[in-house]
Amino acid sequence: MNDEARTVHIGHRDYYLQLAEQADAAWRTGQHEHWLERVDDDADNFRAALEWSKSRPDDSAALTRLTVALARYWEFTGRFTEARQWVEDALAEPAPPEQRIRALIAGAQLASYLGDFAAADALLGEGRDLAKQHGDRHGEALVATHRGHVALTRGDFSAAVAAHTDGLARWRNLGDHEQIADSLNQLGMAALLQGDLPAAGGRLEEALTLCRTVDTPFHLADALQALGFVRFLMGDPKSALPLLAEGLTLFHRLGAQPQVATGLDEYAFVAGTLGHPMEAARLLGAAAALRERIGIPRPAAYDHFYEQLLSGLRTALGVDVLREALASGGELRADEAVALATAFGA
Repeated sequence: MNDEARTVHIGHRDYYLQLAEQADAAWRTGQHEHWLERVDDDADNFRAALEWSKSRPDDSAALTRLTVALARYWEFTGRFTEARQWVEDALAEPAPPEQRIRALIAGAQLASYLGDFAAADALLGEGRDLAKQHGDRHGEALVATHRGHVALTRGDFSAAVAAHTDGLARWRNLGDHEQIADSLNQLGMAALLQGDLPAAGGRLEEALTLCRTVDTPFHLADALQALGFVRFLMGDPKSALPLLAEGLTLFHRLGAQPQVATGLDEYAFVAGTLGHPMEAARLLGAAAALRERIGIPRPAAYDHFYEQLLSGLRTALGVDVLREALASGGELRADEAVALATAFGA
């Protein structure tokens, strides 16, 4: 390749690397929707930049930076298999410690979504050791938080609580309010899934109050959805349903497909409990179809709620009608499923 062509390729790569890092900084802010659309519009250019960096051993650090910057976009839009391959390609090349730590974390998060918890643990173990070796306090806090995410997803609640408690303390020391809110949300979810609803409510109330004062719509949606579910389980549907509706609607607007699927499952439980088995089954079908489209399993942490609901629906509808309702829900578009769910909060 001549010097002129190389200069053009490098200029193209650098432009899209800068754009990706701008988008990454905005994913969890009020600018999220703009940047999601912006990256979507240029998806082919980002892939071209990735391919160029991958083909140039002397550009391995740029490949890692670009992969890390795009990780949240891939996560939000459900491109888990593609994303995991790019992360693996990046991790096969040398990179500065700070960037490698973040690539390891991105890889662990993707592996967790895909149900490969052994790989997630191994990646986070390397990330923890590397962060400690280089005195990267922010990296150590991120690793602690993601160890909690992985443990919670696979249903290991004691490990999740330990990791998120560690992460929360680290984020408080660093003064990072966005990450403090995430840790509080996750500790609330762990308490919810362990059946300690008062503790869950306390953590999530604190998270919601913080999220209302910080520009972090993703964590706000997380707190709303989780606190709404807690209040419903505590027998207070009047205050629960508006929170659930606001959280699910916000996640849908943000394009966070895994979280939309979780919200639909939670609304299915609400519908079943309130005596609407057909709607509950259709929402379960919609959530399952969404996960199938983006290639992720249902989080193991929700197995108890799922099995409890499915048993009740078999009794209420019968096996054949239940199967038809699940299939019908699977044909709903995401906006139709969200509208069906939030009708209960109207």
